[in-house]
Amino acid sequence: MTWFKARGLWTGRYAGNYAPAVGDIIYYDWGGDGVSDHVGAIIKVSGNTLTVREGNRNDMVCDRTISKWSNLIMGYGRPNWGSATIIMPSPVVVESGSNGAYGIHRKDLIRQGQQHAINFTGVKIGVDGIRGPETKKAAIRCVQHAMNMDYNAGLKEDGIWGKKTDAAFSQHYVCEGETQYMVTAWEILLLLNGYDPNGVEHPGEFGSGCAAATRMFQGDKSLVQDEVAGRKSFLTAIN
Repeated sequence: MTWFKARGLWTGRYAGNYAPAVGDIIYYDWGGDGVSDHVGAIIKVSGNTLTVREGNRNDMVCDRTISKWSNLIMGYGRPNWGSATIIMPSPVVVESGSNGAYGIHRKDLIRQGQQHAINFTGVKIGVDGIRGPETKKAAIRCVQHAMNMDYNAGLKEDGIWGKKTDAAFSQHYVCEGETQYMVTAWEILLLLNGYDPNGVEHPGEFGSGCAAATRMFQGDKSLVQDEVAGRKSFLTAIN
């Protein structure tokens, strides 16, 4: 970043009408402390969506898709490519299908979610990266377990969204700044849907990474992108 700034090739995240382009180097601030802690190269631009190739993502090279308006982005360095043709090689790890909100491959994210669901509820399921019926029941079980932990709801943790579970959930929501087990459940649900909340804690801490993943999930599911995981977001995530 310092190198680009010294040569007048740096553009901050909020700079006017700057249009990120293929070949730009993108810098992230995961911690929200104004210090860059990750970097990648833009390989595709589609409207406001950037595809970024990155290393050291779960010990892999893989692609992330992210909105150019994400608050995780610090800015861009644009090398002086001149008339060069920019050709990005294939990543080391290739997997077909959606990469979810943040380019660790979707099946990897789902596998992470499955393992976190096991850790959280104590009920074993297959860790296969496939969002099948067993995994969907695990998602519901996570919510039931969280409500029992946070609210003493007294629910049977059976992975079935019945009348008692629905009534106990009611209009509960979680949002940035909150710390509770319902946040843990939401972080796991994001992973089980292929979105990276940037960590799962016990109890969960709803930080900027979770907020960004929530916004991306909501946008993909045609929900209001308010970064608040409420009833509609939870119900969409378990279905």
